Amino acid sequence: MSYPAVFSLAILGYLCGTGFALTYLVNRRELMYRVGSLATLGGWVCHTLALVLLGLEQGRPPLGNLSEALSTAVWVVVLIEQWVERHHGVKVLGGFVMPVALVLSLKTFAQAIEFEQIGPALGSRWIFVHIALVTVGIAAFVMNPRKSEHLPAMSCDTCVSPLVRSDDIG
Repeated sequence: MSYPAVFSLAILGYLCGTGFALTYLVNRRELMYRVGSLATLGGWVCHTLALVLLGLEQGRPPLGNLSEALSTAVWVVVLIEQWVERHHGVKVLGGFVMPVALVLSLKTFAQAIEFEQIGPALGSRWIFVHIALVTVGIAAFVMNPRKSEHLPAMSCDTCVSPLVRSDDIG
């Protein structure tokens, strides 16, 4: 299979996961949450396979241009979203994160323009380690479970907390 075909399946999984997550926000049926979570997980597995195929095809990590970096960032955000849902029991999180992940995935897929590769001066392997760690850091900041006194950040929990009833969390 090729990268575009597998990434199309990932987008389909994210689309189904988004639909079921939004449905769960409306009617709070456990079946909607479980099916949405499974669809999202299936999309994430396909996304993982697509990124591996792209890396093997190009002979480098898929971080060489904006489109690839955005796809990797979406992969990390979905991974963290799934972990937070399972670890902390915040079942409504997918209804807020997955629509954004879906739109960014569609943008990545539609953006067929090849950007100029990273110049030779920045072509060492350390740049990819740096980009990977920064991507994880940004995704973790977006999903920040604590409010910081020093930052006026609108992290995910700042936006979602008022919308979630306390009996849904525990």
